[in-house]
Amino acid sequence: MSKVIFLSYPFYSHVIPSLALVRELLERGEEVIYYSVEAYKDAVEETGAVFRDYGDIIGLLEAATDQINYAGYPTPVDILYSLVPSKILKSKKVVQRIVNRVLADNPDYIVRDCEAYWGRLLGNILDVPVVCYITTVALNNRMMDINKEGFMESVFSMSADSLPVAEKESVSQVLDHIAAGIAKEQGVEGYTVLDALAGGDEFNIVYTSREFQPYAETFGDNYVFIGPSVRASKEKTDFPFQKEADRPVLLIAFGNIFNNTLELYKRCMEAFRDTGFSVIMSVGKKVDISLLGDVPANFVVANQVPQVELMSQVDVFLSHGGYNSLSEAIDNHVPLVLFPQGADQVATSSRIEETGAGVYVRNQEISPVELLETVEGVYKNSEYRRNCEKLADSFRLSGGAKLGADAILAFISEAIVV
Repeated sequence: MSKVIFLSYPFYSHVIPSLALVRELLERGEEVIYYSVEAYKDAVEETGAVFRDYGDIIGLLEAATDQINYAGYPTPVDILYSLVPSKILKSKKVVQRIVNRVLADNPDYIVRDCEAYWGRLLGNILDVPVVCYITTVALNNRMMDINKEGFMESVFSMSADSLPVAEKESVSQVLDHIAAGIAKEQGVEGYTVLDALAGGDEFNIVYTSREFQPYAETFGDNYVFIGPSVRASKEKTDFPFQKEADRPVLLIAFGNIFNNTLELYKRCMEAFRDTGFSVIMSVGKKVDISLLGDVPANFVVANQVPQVELMSQVDVFLSHGGYNSLSEAIDNHVPLVLFPQGADQVATSSRIEETGAGVYVRNQEISPVELLETVEGVYKNSEYRRNCEKLADSFRLSGGAKLGADAILAFISEAIVV
């Protein structure tokens, strides 16, 4: 039996998917200590793991510039000059908070979230192996170089021309050089553009299938694809909605980070007002519903909805492209219309469109009429639902937490010198 410390990125879409892997490692006899914040204490302890509190770090993480929309920057270089110092600074601050407790816990290895770069720093301090779990699609240098245009669009929402590359240079070489130089100014060696954008370590667990992963053939055995961890649905919900037999259901939700898009919700109300859709619209905690004005009769609007419980009744999902939401939709064979707001959402939206499971709306100023036409087109074309079914099969057959635990223990058995 070995002792492992999990270092989470303490937000819902990062913590909850990791808990099935925690349970599986516990069942194999591993001793698991899990660092997060008080909001997830009960969920962590229900697995049987020991909970450790990061303390009050949510404000630090939310204030970091890597939560912003990349569209606000003119070039990828400008993004890196903002992103890299931010990630390193917050990681150093987290290390300062917990390093003494981690040293006292004396783990044999660390499993960290892809956004928790402090896990890499602590692994270096303790000189123990580090496994990274990636809660969305993975990224590597070959992907950047094979398809510069696709990479620049899906990661930075920019054209390839925004990053000049000399004839004998590759995109990854240019970006690695820039990221390493910025990190060196922050006192960190060996930093790469992957550390800034996607995370990764010597060994990685990826929460998607090989079928969904872009350029899956470019990843070696140190990337294990286990499929998404989809929350189990409760049998009943008190949410005030009942599906009508003759009306398709449209779910609209744009996540919990970029969810203060009041004008976008108003546009959705105009697009689907008095149409044949029954609309459930989740506007997030940051939106004052009273500011939306007159809510149409065919709408149910709430700050939060039981998304997993409702998904089996949904016919089309208008979403930001967050990976958890996307996985829940695919699991229920619900086609998607995607309106990415930032972070990894552009990449996942692009991949959904490529696999034929939905449509990526690139026009941020799309009119209500065009939005209605797009959603109706997806709903009426049964090919989208069939492609969702194919993706769902690939997710379910990927191996899940059992494969993840097998892979981690095999890696650790070779990495730890007895």
